Amino acid sequence: MTLSRDGCTTPGPPPLGWPFAAVHGLPAYSDAVRTAYEAQARWIDVQAPGLVAPMVSVLRRRPPSLACRFDFLPGDARFVREKERRLIPLRQLSPPMSLIAGNLRGGYQFDGAPEALPGVLLPAMAKTRGWDFINLPIPKPDVEAWISTAQAAGFDTLIRDSGRTFSARHDFDGMEALLKSSSRNHRRTVQRALRAVEESGAKNVLYAGETLGEGLDRLKTCADQSWKAEGEQDLPVLVPLTDTKLSMLRALDRSGQASVLIATVERDGTTLAAASWLKWGETLMGADMYHLPDARALSPGHAMLGASLTHPVSQSVRTIDFNATSAWLRGYANTVVEFVTLLLFPRGPIGRLTHAMARSRDPGMSPDAFAAGAQSD
Repeated sequence: MTLSRDGCTTPGPPPLGWPFAAVHGLPAYSDAVRTAYEAQARWIDVQAPGLVAPMVSVLRRRPPSLACRFDFLPGDARFVREKERRLIPLRQLSPPMSLIAGNLRGGYQFDGAPEALPGVLLPAMAKTRGWDFINLPIPKPDVEAWISTAQAAGFDTLIRDSGRTFSARHDFDGMEALLKSSSRNHRRTVQRALRAVEESGAKNVLYAGETLGEGLDRLKTCADQSWKAEGEQDLPVLVPLTDTKLSMLRALDRSGQASVLIATVERDGTTLAAASWLKWGETLMGADMYHLPDARALSPGHAMLGASLTHPVSQSVRTIDFNATSAWLRGYANTVVEFVTLLLFPRGPIGRLTHAMARSRDPGMSPDAFAAGAQSD
């Protein structure tokens, strides 16, 4: 199914209000997610001139605070380790964010200036039916603009801290230049990781195009055997790699709008670590990463990232969206942005009741907290 582009003139992913490659702004990605997970939710395209916003409406049982962490689509629930008492069945409208689909920030196909997005999106959402509350991830620095626009559009609002801080690298000009601009400790860490792989007899391999099938097989094998497949005791979620997710990646690669890359660390035919990337135009975005327990000493994340960013396929890359909250990635980034959750409620009797109930359990963030949340290194 192809999303309508009525009124949209810019091909491919548009510039958005936050400094990240919002992958749902790529029509092929939205198509692939919809095809893979269409049975799990009601899909709604919120449209306005120059805008297509893919959304899902899902009936879920939520605690009175309406807190929700990862399980936006029903298929995510079995991977969430923290079980909250869920009482109230409500229809939640959100971008098609999903733990299993690998995106927790959503995204929109929008042809206007970034600062104009709330003024186009929120009035269009107010006219959309089939929901009881709306969950939108937004950048913390932009909160005040989103709240004022939402209130003018007829919503009551709450802002919740999501605990998700994402990293990106802009104006990427090769791994050598990146390391020169990094701290001394970070350079040593990366060089040590690459040296450890070489000295262990392992090698870095990148699969793409005709070799993608083998790369996906290695990614799946590593995921099934990795520590993430069982989950550590202190992790709130398991990080899955399902057959549905693999079919979604294959469909995206076949679309011609993006390509899927698999980076591995291999030794004697065994895949010690594997990571998937999505690439379109001058943008590279991280997807999944797995490693075997025996590979921890090799710092496989640094090793695979270093190998990926020195591979010829990276010569055309200018933006790297790491699509992850891990602190170790910040050494590669020059932009770090915290995302928060914007909850929207209609101003009818049910909306007022739901808003009051959620606010009584968690009043949300105060306006004093809005100013913080972004840094550029």
